[in-house]
Amino acid sequence: MTRQLLQHIALTATTTAMGTALILGNYPTLALNAEDTQSSNKSTAEIVKSDVIRHVDRLADSFQAMATVQAYNWKEQKAIILRVNEIPVLMFLSTLEAEDIHKTLQQAQKVAGRLNQLSAQGFDASQITVEWDSKTEGYSISVKDEELLQINKTTLLPDSTNNLANDALQATNRLRRLLGNAAPLTEVANLPKPQPPVKRTQTVAVSKNRTKGSIGRGNASWYGPGFHGRRTANGERYNQNGLTAAHRTLPFGTKVRVTNLRNNRSVIVRINDRGPYAHGRIIDLSAGAARIIGLFSSGVAPVRVEVMSR
Repeated sequence: MTRQLLQHIALTATTTAMGTALILGNYPTLALNAEDTQSSNKSTAEIVKSDVIRHVDRLADSFQAMATVQAYNWKEQKAIILRVNEIPVLMFLSTLEAEDIHKTLQQAQKVAGRLNQLSAQGFDASQITVEWDSKTEGYSISVKDEELLQINKTTLLPDSTNNLANDALQATNRLRRLLGNAAPLTEVANLPKPQPPVKRTQTVAVSKNRTKGSIGRGNASWYGPGFHGRRTANGERYNQNGLTAAHRTLPFGTKVRVTNLRNNRSVIVRINDRGPYAHGRIIDLSAGAARIIGLFSSGVAPVRVEVMSR
C-alpha cells in the first residue's frame, strides 16, 4: 500500500519555478540532475518524474508518510495543499513569484515533516491545541506547547469558511482526528470576547449652550414641494427657496454652516423647522440651500454642520 501511494505521488510530482522537485513530507530533496538537463531532450517534468521514481523503492522500505504536500495553481496564486492520510487539511498560499513559491513550499514541507515525525513517535493527538496569539493577531496551532503553524490570510483551510477562527478550529480538529482520533475541541483558547458594537448616532455635536463652532457630521437631505407655504415648526411660512433648514434639537434661529463633503461647497442656513425624521440624516435643507451646495440632484449627501450663531 505504501509503495503504491509513493508511486502515485511520484507520477503526480511537479517542479517549482526554482527548479526543485516538490518535496513530500520530510523526504530528501529531489533536485534536478544538471547533466541530465544538459544532455537530454527530455522535458523538465519527465526528468523530475524519473528522479522521483528512482527514490520510490528506498522510501517505501524506510518511511511511511501520513502527511504530504502538493502544489496547484489557484486563482492566480500557487496553492500548496497539505494532506494527512489523503485528507486536505491545510492550504498555503503564495504569489506566482519563484522566491515566494519556494518559501511557501518550504513552510508546508516543514509542517508535513513535523507531522510525520510525530506520527512515527506515536504521540498523543490530544496535545494538538489552538489559541489566539495577540502578538501576531493570528491563530496558533501547537503540539506539546511547540507552535506548528499559524492560521492567517495565507495559511487556511482548503475549504475555507471565510472566518479565520473557524478555519483554525476546524484545521486543529482535523489534525487531532487524523493523527490519533482525539476528541474535537469546541473553541479557540484565549479568543477575546467580541466587543459590543459602538452605537453611532447621527447627531450634531453641540454643547448644552449650543456654542459657536460646535461640529457634527452625517447625511443631509432637502425638502420643498408640498411644504412650500405651509407653517414651519416655529410658526413662520416655509419658503423652499430660502436659506433655511430643519433640525431635531437646535434652537430656532440658530445659524449653521453646512458643507457638502463631496465637493466642499458650503451654505449658511437658519433653523426654523424640526426634522429630518428619516434614519441616518442629521439636517433637512430647503431646496434653495440644497442647490447651492450641489445636493439637489443627489437628494442625500454627507455633510459637516457647524454652529455659527444663535
